[in-house]
Amino acid sequence: METISLAAEVIGRRLSEIRNERNLTIQRMAVNADIDPKHLKKMENGISEPSVLVLNKIMKSIGGNLTDFFDYHFDEIYFLVIEERGDCFEKE
Repeated sequence: METISLAAEVIGRRLSEIRNERNLTIQRMAVNADIDPKHLKKMENGISEPSVLVLNKIMKSIGGNLTDFFDYHFDEIYFLVIEERGDCFEKE
C-alpha cells in the first residue's frame, strides 16, 4: 500500500470538507472547476496532490479563494491528521 503524504491527506480532507459544506457532489464540483471527477476524488482521498493553480481553480469555481481554503479549518485538520497518524509533533 502506498503511503499518503501528510500534505496530500490534509489537502484532501479540506477539499472534501469544503465540498460537503456546499452540498456538492464530486461530479458537480469537478464540472464547476472544469477538472476530471476522478482526479478530484483522488485529491480528496490524498492519492493526488493538487497544484496551487488547481486549488485556486476549484475555489474560484465555488466563489471562494485560496485564503478560504487555508483558513483556520486547515490548521485543525492538519493537527487532527498528525494526531491520527501518531506523528510526534507538538502544537505551539
